[in-house]
Amino acid sequence: MTIEEVEGPYPSPTLLVGGIDVTGRTPAAGPSCRLDLPTEEQIVAALAAASIPEQAR
Repeated sequence: MTIEEVEGPYPSPTLLVGGIDVTGRTPAAGPSCRLDLPTEEQIVAALAAASIPEQAR
């Protein structure tokens, strides 16, 4: 698994797994801050979904 820091149209802080925000939010129109942080459950679910091969979904 590769971990990288990316700048983009995402509120800060944002955790992306497979290019998708683990909270399900879509990219923002520009730089912004967020008050909600992903929960442990959201992170675990995103990691689990990313580990399932595409053809098995």
